[in-house]
Amino acid sequence: MSFSAESPALAIAPADSFAPESLRLAGALWAELSTIYPEQTAPPFPPRDIVGERAVFMVASLGEKAIGCGAVRPFPDGPPEIAEVRRMYVAPEARGRGVAAAILRALEDWARARNYALMRLETGARQPIAIHLYERVGYYRIPSYGHHAEDPLALCFEKHL
Repeated sequence: MSFSAESPALAIAPADSFAPESLRLAGALWAELSTIYPEQTAPPFPPRDIVGERAVFMVASLGEKAIGCGAVRPFPDGPPEIAEVRRMYVAPEARGRGVAAAILRALEDWARARNYALMRLETGARQPIAIHLYERVGYYRIPSYGHHAEDPLALCFEKHL
């Protein structure tokens, strides 16, 4: 079964990045990434990274259960029309059903409504499913940016909205 942002079975809505469910999802993402990239020592994701009128943290839920998340924030030190996708995560039991694509569509719609024209993101070389998703929905590889430029496992993408 697959979902879309309009599916009544799947709800995707803005949430407080400091809320317990948001912190649980971000923690699960961090735990998974720590397993995939044990050599990396970056700190976990601080919720304060996703605050302000031009940032959003979204949670995907099936019924009462939060099963995924994603965020958009202004691109660090970039022009105001560029946004960065952060914290894309879907719980293992909900994968393979289109939840990540639905979250990404919701984030893009939110960004478009706030006059963002370009979305950028970083993912890891050891995450082929994520890479495939981003390419399938129109993201294309760009040179690594910011602190990712020195990371050989970082892959950066962007998409014009």
